[in-house]
Amino acid sequence: FYNMFIHLPSFIQTIIGIVIFLFFLSGAHELLHALAWWYYGYSAIPIPIPIPPILGITIGQKPTNKKENIIISLAPSLLTIVCIIYWWLYKDESVLVLGLLNLLGMGYDFVSALFR
Repeated sequence: FYNMFIHLPSFIQTIIGIVIFLFFLSGAHELLHALAWWYYGYSAIPIPIPIPPILGITIGQKPTNKKENIIISLAPSLLTIVCIIYWWLYKDESVLVLGLLNLLGMGYDFVSALFR
């Protein structure tokens, strides 16, 4: 597989790399939503979708408690916090970019946390 990949044109390699990156970013993001759902006893299925602007969805029971809903909506901010701490310790800019992209993608999560 690797030999086939290195013989592709560089722009196709870049596109494939971006799709893989988005898949892992959205997977981690949606998994954090699902972990918060599971913590409160709700069922949830995280579905990463590496196609902008959605990038993923977590399907599950809707929380009835406002506090639970806010925590579930904002749970992926932990990914950004961990990335910033890692960057601060090891000065790896790629991890900082991952955390900031996650924070940028959380716009919907912030709005849903306030208005649900």
